Amino acid sequence: MTAEPHSTPVLDVRDLVKRHPAGNRPLARRGGHQITAVDGVDLTLRHGETLGLVGESGSGKSSLARLLTAVDRPTSGEITVLGRRLDLLRGRRLREMRRNIQLVFQDPYTSLDPRMTVYDIVREPLLIHREVTPRADHRARVAELLELVGLSPDHASRRPHEFSGGQRQRIGIARALALQPGILVCDEPVSALDVSVQAQIVNLFTALRSELGISYIFIAHDLAVVEHVADRIAVMRRGRIVETGTVADIYDRPQHPYTQELLASSPDLEPALRGRAVPDPGYEWLR
Repeated sequence: MTAEPHSTPVLDVRDLVKRHPAGNRPLARRGGHQITAVDGVDLTLRHGETLGLVGESGSGKSSLARLLTAVDRPTSGEITVLGRRLDLLRGRRLREMRRNIQLVFQDPYTSLDPRMTVYDIVREPLLIHREVTPRADHRARVAELLELVGLSPDHASRRPHEFSGGQRQRIGIARALALQPGILVCDEPVSALDVSVQAQIVNLFTALRSELGISYIFIAHDLAVVEHVADRIAVMRRGRIVETGTVADIYDRPQHPYTQELLASSPDLEPALRGRAVPDPGYEWLR
């Protein structure tokens, strides 16, 4: 929605399918009834672009996110990241490729280990991918990442329970940025937050894109959130993409009845987003 994205695809998905057994019973696992969570999805993402992916709960958005980040493997179809088939990679090559596409989780209250300090949480990817940053530079790198997401490096010794929801999500974003990925898949990253805090996180994603040139898959269950961050929007229903278009196309000329329903039910974030510097409740006392 801000910078003009380049035309080169960094992510190309073709006819992606994910099926899993309907339940955990032995009969289901032996080839009984199956649920199709992702059903023939095609999408592309260009360098520096934000693609908003919207749909109600159960539409397959999170299942798609897990496929794109190689948390799950597809039943069939192709996922090409930076010119390489992610779905064909195994072992070390898959681990190396996953550095380029990282996941920001939905719930900041459960996605951070309460036993770990902020330093350990943000540093963890650097310990897994030791080739990215020398161990001697970890503390400086964590401090840099915390500042990048609007937190003080002094917070590195604290634990997640000492932070507000918005601050916890900033910690999660810092962790996702540790490996310098080109793509972030953001799985409903603001849905667990208050509206005013949602605006702060949306603004942060926009600023990070301008500064780092990141491409986003930005997942939400309503259209109001992605309106302010996306270049294009894909609408997902029952595992399928039913409509894709620019933000103007989707908002002004929605074609599919399901898209029209989503628009009618979406709240408005605009009042919170008009003031770009919305204070984060609870931030000052942590300074």
